[in-house]
Amino acid sequence: MVKPTNTKQPVPPSLYDCKIFDGAAVVHALPSRTVSIFDSYAENVFIPFILNHLQSSKRVGTVWDMCKANSIKDSTREKRGKGRGRKVTGDYKIPPNWKALLQDNTKKKRTLRPPDNQRTRK
Repeated sequence: MVKPTNTKQPVPPSLYDCKIFDGAAVVHALPSRTVSIFDSYAENVFIPFILNHLQSSKRVGTVWDMCKANSIKDSTREKRGKGRGRKVTGDYKIPPNWKALLQDNTKKKRTLRPPDNQRTRK
């Protein structure tokens, strides 16, 4: 058995130039049980997550996935069905299965796009 000669991991930098997050992945990963409306989720969960990363980065970006028409992803969502469409606003109550809203691209667009006044900038 050959042992590696250098087993030390490189030390990550204390400050990054930029961190980029997949917005939908962050939404899926962060807990939503402590809040009841979308504004509260943005103010108390999502934005603090982003701001926390600004402590170790000069800039933070959030990328929101877009499902292109006639793509494999779009056809998969189409097969699942659309359900009932709703306009989601900040004062809208978060349903227990709210992450299931992301199965429909049009719902995903309405749900995940934060209003201009809730986008974070440094």
